[in-house]
Amino acid sequence: MATSIQDFDLSRLTLGQLQEAQRQMSQEINMLTSSYSVLRESKMRFLSSAAALSVMKPDNKDKNIMLPITTSLYVPGTLTDVNHVLVDVGTDYFIKMSVTQAASYYERKDAMLDAELAQLNASIQQAQQNMQVLVEFMQAKAFEIEYESRMAKEARQAAASAATN
Repeated sequence: MATSIQDFDLSRLTLGQLQEAQRQMSQEINMLTSSYSVLRESKMRFLSSAAALSVMKPDNKDKNIMLPITTSLYVPGTLTDVNHVLVDVGTDYFIKMSVTQAASYYERKDAMLDAELAQLNASIQQAQQNMQVLVEFMQAKAFEIEYESRMAKEARQAAASAATN
């Protein structure tokens, strides 16, 4: 999980350094959000695969089906073994499992992905909170710089006015 920005002394940083920190935080949030989306898509694929197990019943033996080759390409086929399936366990490795084993595998993967998604979501929220704190501090710092500049300008004008009198 991301570290809280409140653990750092932001007052020691210049406005330029704060802007760089903001840029880096923005990149981190984008990366975390992208990772969350990829994991979410992966979870959906596992759920889809788990749902496909529902047709693996003795009643469906020797029935004609459409086999997915890709997400948009299907070919006709016949369901000959309703007791076993090939499960893609990653990097194009397939393992022959019983339907019960495959369902158990998908349940474990789903639980693991849920835990990873929850952890990633917590990291995203922490990073967004850090960004909010940083932006508020940057606004205060910019206001302080502007105020000091205005005060210095007024002091110079007052000194110049006093010198001419």
